[in-house]
Amino acid sequence: MNSRKTEPQFISTTEAANMLGVSTTMVQSLVDSMELVGWKTRGGHRRIALESIADLKNKQIVKVSTPYKARQLPSIIVAVESQALYQALHEALPSWRFPFEVKLLDSIALALLHLPKDRPDMLIAEMNMPLHQQERILAAMADLNTSGRRISMTLLAQGADAAELRHQGASSIQMITGPLTLAWLEAFLAGVQATVH
Repeated sequence: MNSRKTEPQFISTTEAANMLGVSTTMVQSLVDSMELVGWKTRGGHRRIALESIADLKNKQIVKVSTPYKARQLPSIIVAVESQALYQALHEALPSWRFPFEVKLLDSIALALLHLPKDRPDMLIAEMNMPLHQQERILAAMADLNTSGRRISMTLLAQGADAAELRHQGASSIQMITGPLTLAWLEAFLAGVQATVH
């Protein structure tokens, strides 16, 4: 019996992308946002911890179900980075009783993992990380919409960041200045509901 502690296993960015079903750019964004544990070799290649991939795949997702279902209703993912906002939305969404499902996620990186397989009709996300990370996320989202059914994306960013990102976004990505608030999201979802009835 070997009593030595085993070291965590690391894989390449390409292998991590294949395991997660996302692009290598997405994996790099996940490492930059610390959703995945990784490091760079002297040659500039990234190594990703297998354990962090498993942790990310097992991360809790909250689904807010509605009491009834209707045909042709949109599927929506809302992603926020702030734990306080996440908790407030988790408590408020069921009381709003919209006739469609809203999946609430506690990070944009996690949303990016779900977009390729879930293909919701809409993504609403607040980006409050540094501008260079926002640019990578925006590029990854635009890349997602080049194949398969397009996802309507509404991204909120602060002041100058929103103006800078607005020039870089694809036509299917709407950039809005300002924080995501409960009142704003409820009004936005009410507008969505009005268009499906």
